[in-house]
Amino acid sequence: MLGEAIKKARLEAGLTKAEVARRLGVDWSTVYKWEANLRTPETRYLLELMRILPTLKDHLDGEGDGKERAKR
Repeated sequence: MLGEAIKKARLEAGLTKAEVARRLGVDWSTVYKWEANLRTPETRYLLELMRILPTLKDHLDGEGDGKERAKR
């Protein structure tokens, strides 16, 4: 699910919810709701999340933890 992918990518990037929220200009609780699948990010935020969290696209593509792609 999208929320799990965001959380995994955020943790891999070594960022807190508050840090991601600050970069996006949203409240940390918004990031929490995305990760808990309580809300879905708008397209503009999803695109920015993919820029901030480099492995997010891999998770969305079903590539696992993002490290597998680097091994290929």
